[in-house]
Amino acid sequence: VTPASAVRPTFPDLRGKAVLVTGGGRGLGRIAADHFARQSMRVALAGRDAARLSLACSELAAQGTECLA
Repeated sequence: VTPASAVRPTFPDLRGKAVLVTGGGRGLGRIAADHFARQSMRVALAGRDAARLSLACSELAAQGTECLA
């Protein structure tokens, strides 16, 4: 039996998949958007502050991520 601490979870390959992140302009939503971008996912951002969403999307696009705000 392998101890639980030694078991590494496996995740599906999400490259090219799309994700909608609410609150993607700042805070945890922005952190989530960055994480998904590093997984080569396409990212759509939603939130209340259009200027923050636009800035976040521009930064993600500059890193090569397909982004929509």
